[in-house]
Amino acid sequence: MMPSAFQYDLIRALRPIVVQGAPGQRVRFGLGYEDLEVGTLDGTSWSFVGAFERTQSPWGWGVLLPGQNVSLEGVLGTVGVDEEFWQGGVMPYVFSTLGGRGRAGGFVELDFTSSDLAGIGDVTSYAAGAFCSAQFEVGENVTIAPAGFYEHYWTGQDGQDDSDIFTLGPQVEVSLGGFDLSVYGFFTLDTTNDALDGTFWEYGATVTFTIAEGWGITIGYEGTAGADEFDSNKVTVDAQWDF
Repeated sequence: MMPSAFQYDLIRALRPIVVQGAPGQRVRFGLGYEDLEVGTLDGTSWSFVGAFERTQSPWGWGVLLPGQNVSLEGVLGTVGVDEEFWQGGVMPYVFSTLGGRGRAGGFVELDFTSSDLAGIGDVTSYAAGAFCSAQFEVGENVTIAPAGFYEHYWTGQDGQDDSDIFTLGPQVEVSLGGFDLSVYGFFTLDTTNDALDGTFWEYGATVTFTIAEGWGITIGYEGTAGADEFDSNKVTVDAQWDF
C-alpha cells in the first residue's frame, strides 16, 4: 500500500498534536477522506482518530485511537469488485515540555488488521518510537514548528520486513484574527521495509476556526509526492477542545 500503509498513518495521526503547544487537557476527533491511485488501481480511504492529552508540567501523557478503512477496485483482477481492509489501533504516549517551546517524547502502539486480501488476513502489529518538536515565533503572528519522528513497526506478517520510519519537516502557522492558517511539508523515509515505497513527501494546508474559547474546527487538504506509482488527495475535518 506504499504511503497508505498503516505504519505511516500512525505518524500522521500523531503529527498535528506534536507540532502544537502542550495544553492543560485536550480532546480531539478527526476524520479524513482520501482518493488513491496505486499503480493501475483506484481506491479510497477513510481515516479517523480520537485523542486525549493531559499535561502535568513539565511532563504529559496522551492516547491516540487511529483507524482506517481502505478500499481498492480490482485487486483480484475483477473490474468493479472492491477489496477492502480495516485497521485500528491504540497508541499511548508520554512527553516532556521543552521550556514552553516544544516537546519530546515516545510512544508505543498496538493495532489489528482485518482483511480478505490474500497475504494479509487478520494480523496484529506493534510499534514504538519517539518524537520531538519546537516552536519559534517569527514576528507577531507567525510561528514555525519543526518536528521529527522515528517509528519501528513490527508488521506481524510472515515474509514482510518490519519498518524503520523517519519523518522530518516544518509547519508554519499564521494567526489571522478569528482563524489560523497552517502550511506544512514533511519528508518520510522507510529504511527497512523493501516491500513498501517508503520515500515520499507530504504537503498540505489547514484552516482552524475558533468557535468558542478552547474550541476549534480544522479543515485541511493533504497531498503526496515522490512515491513511485502512487498518488493521493486527502481532505480532513478535525474538532479540538482545550481545557
